[in-house]
Amino acid sequence: MATALFVGIKDLFQRVRPAGAVPLHLVSYSFPSGHATASTAVLVTLAYVLAREGLLSHEVALLVGFFGPLLVGLSRIYLDVHWTTDVLGGWGLGLVVAALSAAAYEHMRARIARISV
Repeated sequence: MATALFVGIKDLFQRVRPAGAVPLHLVSYSFPSGHATASTAVLVTLAYVLAREGLLSHEVALLVGFFGPLLVGLSRIYLDVHWTTDVLGGWGLGLVVAALSAAAYEHMRARIARISV
């Protein structure tokens, strides 16, 4: 879901990448950052599910869900392949995907609980 969304949005905005991303100019557009989107969607969802199931403490889940995407996003800016707003947009889009994933997870969890009663 995250990949389909960021590819569609990249095609919609067609934002050119920063100067450091010259070889990537021919491959894809800049906004939003796919790495920031995917890492946020995956790590926040994973942290939520693992904490909900008691496999991670809430503190560790917060660290994973926060610092993982943060480091990925900052690396995209540091490497000069994305603008800061690309990363911010990717984080926001990733959070939307993670929220939808968490809602789907809770829906399935409740459904399984009803069936097993």
